[in-house]
Amino acid sequence: MSTILITLLILGILVLILYYTGTLKKLLKRPEVKEVQLPYKKRTYLLTKAERSFYEVLNSIAKKQNLKVFTKVRIADLLYLPKKVNNRTSYQNRINSKHIDFVICDTVHIMPLIAVELDDSSHQQAKRVHRDEFVNKAFKNAGLPLLRIPVKQSYSVIELTGEIDSILSPAQNEVAAASEQVKTRT
Repeated sequence: MSTILITLLILGILVLILYYTGTLKKLLKRPEVKEVQLPYKKRTYLLTKAERSFYEVLNSIAKKQNLKVFTKVRIADLLYLPKKVNNRTSYQNRINSKHIDFVICDTVHIMPLIAVELDDSSHQQAKRVHRDEFVNKAFKNAGLPLLRIPVKQSYSVIELTGEIDSILSPAQNEVAAASEQVKTRT
């Protein structure tokens, strides 16, 4: 027992000496970014071919309705947790690394009106089905409509406009209310 105590005491003294001389800080210091060649490479395209095809149709509809389309938006930038939520870190971690394919916003406040997921065959995998169920529930509870569109060879502008319009009517009332709040504050 005394050998362990002496060993711990010696290690403690060694750590204190290293700390006060600054050596410990140097040993634990991460390498400077300028010293290391980082392995990152630029992606050739932001969107896949399927996403790009859908984006063009979605963007044409949005422009006609004076809306903006954003791509690959982090869920954590769309949804937030109130301050007094139990297990806050756990809930936050569940959305931090996830994104939504497209978000339709108004042009005045850039208020999210509709989140859009383009579902390809990967959404049929068990792990992805579970992820999608969680995302659906999170968006529903947060009050942000989530439109899921299956990947197709082509998209009907009329059909997609109808789906967006059916969701937008209540969402546009929210934008109007937000505009009124801004006017009353000024």
